[in-house]
Amino acid sequence: MNEIKEKREESITNIEKLLILFAETQTHCLTLSELLEKTKMNRKTLLVYLHKMIKRRLIDSRWIYVDKEKGKKERLYCLEVRV
Repeated sequence: MNEIKEKREESITNIEKLLILFAETQTHCLTLSELLEKTKMNRKTLLVYLHKMIKRRLIDSRWIYVDKEKGKKERLYCLEVRV
């Protein structure tokens, strides 16, 4: 039982990995496609973690236009900065 607890303390959770990714970017924002590329996670799994982070108010999400002529939008996730 104690070994499991030690392994848990050593490993970084997926939410912590995502927070590190957001913090490393200059704008503290990443699109869904960038997150998929950097994390190598399954799309559904990544969306679950992002939704949990939004509920905990760690990140914010909004739509951005990638191609205004065609009306293509993409989801942008940003780290919420609190003062």
